[in-house]
Amino acid sequence: MRKGMINLWVREQATSASEYSVMLALIVLVAAGAITALGTRINEFFTQLQVGMG
Repeated sequence: MRKGMINLWVREQATSASEYSVMLALIVLVAAGAITALGTRINEFFTQLQVGMG
C-alpha cells in the first residue's frame, strides 16, 4: 500500500512537471511573438521619423 502511494505521488509530480514545461513553452512563444511584433512597430516608427526629418 505504501509503495503504491509513493509511486502515485511520483507520477503526479512528473505530470505536474510536464504540464509546467508545456505552459512555460507557450508563454515563451507568446512573449517572443509579442517582442517581435513590438520591435517591428518600433522600427517602422523610427523609419518614418527619419524620413520626416530627411
